Amino acid sequence: MQGNCNNLSSTAFAFDLDGDGVEEQLSFAGKGSGFLVLDKNRDGRINNGSEMFGPTTGNGFNELADYDEDGNGFIDAGDAVFNQLKIWTRDEPGNDRLLSLKQAGIAAIGVTGGHSPFSVKDHYNNEYGQVQRTGITLSESGAVGSVQQINLSHRDLDAEQVLQNEFDKGEKSMAQQQTVAKNNTDALTNPGDESLETVLSRLDAVTQAMLNGQDKLAHLKDNGNTPRSLVEQIMAGLEEARIARQQKTG
Repeated sequence: MQGNCNNLSSTAFAFDLDGDGVEEQLSFAGKGSGFLVLDKNRDGRINNGSEMFGPTTGNGFNELADYDEDGNGFIDAGDAVFNQLKIWTRDEPGNDRLLSLKQAGIAAIGVTGGHSPFSVKDHYNNEYGQVQRTGITLSESGAVGSVQQINLSHRDLDAEQVLQNEFDKGEKSMAQQQTVAKNNTDALTNPGDESLETVLSRLDAVTQAMLNGQDKLAHLKDNGNTPRSLVEQIMAGLEEARIARQQKTG
């Protein structure tokens, strides 16, 4: 549950989501968000996915609807479960907190949600979860928030680190190529007294930098959020160099 949709943290935690006794690495709810839970054994903690909505049946909204005793489409003060539901969050130091709906400022939770398929990923294209449905919450002041069923992805932290290292290495290499290209395009647009041979050599260097940049972009293409400014800047530099040469020979 959250004020902003698709809010999952990059911080992973070990948790037995499917109740098979094996813990998986999962993304926790992001800042300002929390998991809607029901502490069934009332031990003050969430032991596994059976105390959440969705992991057992695959449809958290249907599970929630079973507690809508008055059939008004909301879990509110008129339903016995209202005072038992908690919002599972974490404070700044990372300590678990179970807030009552009243403490969280929630007056009602809708028990239906519309299909809203969306994959929650980070900058490196690592998937944190898949949004399935989105519904609404109402605060005590009448403000509307969101409640979502998000199927949490099992995360491979080692693979994520390898991917991040490769991505960062590629970005660093691209930045170096960008510096080479800029130095050479600056010289092309302001050739001064350089010979034609030197100017052509610099042009070859810019072209090679552009090709290298394209190779890096192709290598990172499948990792999402790929920077595209390098080729654009190099192409712009080539165009400026062409115009400058025309003006010089004209």
